[in-house]
Amino acid sequence: MERLLIQSAKLAATGRMAATVAHEIDNPLESVLNLVFLARTSVSINKARG
Repeated sequence: MERLLIQSAKLAATGRMAATVAHEIDNPLESVLNLVFLARTSVSINKARG
């Protein structure tokens, strides 16, 4: 029973670590994608004006 409890705790810790890593990667990636969107939109607006 103790072995199963330890295994469960390790699995939970691994899940929390994976969620943290995904969150840390997703935030900067979202910023980059937003900048790319704004840059593409800006170019499209400038082409329409010019």
